[in-house]
Amino acid sequence: MGIMDNLKSIANYFTGGGAEISMEVPRAARAGEPLPVVVHATIGDVSVRASRIFVAVRAVETIDAHYTHGILENRPGSKSPVHVTTTMYSHDFPVLGAIELPAGSTHTWYVDVVLPPDAVPTYLGKHARHEWMVSAVIDVAGTDPQSQWTPIFVRPAC
Repeated sequence: MGIMDNLKSIANYFTGGGAEISMEVPRAARAGEPLPVVVHATIGDVSVRASRIFVAVRAVETIDAHYTHGILENRPGSKSPVHVTTTMYSHDFPVLGAIELPAGSTHTWYVDVVLPPDAVPTYLGKHARHEWMVSAVIDVAGTDPQSQWTPIFVRPAC
């Protein structure tokens, strides 16, 4: 490994630039049923040593409202904005374990993600929302190459 490869490895450690990763995922899913995900990776100029490759799924509940001060004392006053975000579900679905991906290589992997049958469905309301999203990740030392978070619409189980 030459000096340039060492410099590239160091840069990739901090930026996650050792690989480009993307995925194909349907826009909708049903709780308890398989959601097929296709993961694509293109490795840059230096090989990438990954401890694992996985598909991350999370559900986030967000509340945006206003709290009226004094409402409990029956003396309504000024309003304050309230923004609360809570991760309601988070799970990593394995694609591959530890692997070295050669420089300049391209890869495609297939994985079925199954959300719990009792998963809270997607909800988009006036002051609250419950949203699901999916991302593919190559777990490496430093900053992980990762696809964008892709929203999916989750329907309740039948």
